[in-house]
Amino acid sequence: MRADEPGSVWLADLSWPDVGKWAQAGAVLAVPLGSTEEHGPHLPLSTDTDIAVVLCERLAAVREDVLIAPALDYGSSGEHSAYPGTLSIGQAALEMLVVELGRSATETFEHLVGADNPIGPVQATSRYSWMSPPRTLVGRMQAGLESTVTPP
Repeated sequence: MRADEPGSVWLADLSWPDVGKWAQAGAVLAVPLGSTEEHGPHLPLSTDTDIAVVLCERLAAVREDVLIAPALDYGSSGEHSAYPGTLSIGQAALEMLVVELGRSATETFEHLVGADNPIGPVQATSRYSWMSPPRTLVGRMQAGLESTVTPP
């Protein structure tokens, strides 16, 4: 479907009229849910976010109806607070942010998918469940696990 190819699959790169064309054509919005926290002394603090972005990129590579939202780089990472550079917004704030992001996104898109690392902001993605038809959570992708993404 690639709404009026060529173009970017990154939501932030598009104008609002272009996004409207994608949405009208039934696009799925893939939302990378990451964090900024330690993963040992050898990996960057962006590891969870990087994994979530790659999952969304891979989905967009195999499905022509996927747009990728800007990544959410903050999670509930209080257990990592002893490590310099950890940025945590806490579980309650993360859940509210994900719910409100989903609410806002469903003003435009009927189908959303969240992508996260299994140890990342997992609990918050379950809060998408407030959405009712025809707005649907297409699925949730996790690194290291079989994808739960299903066609709309």
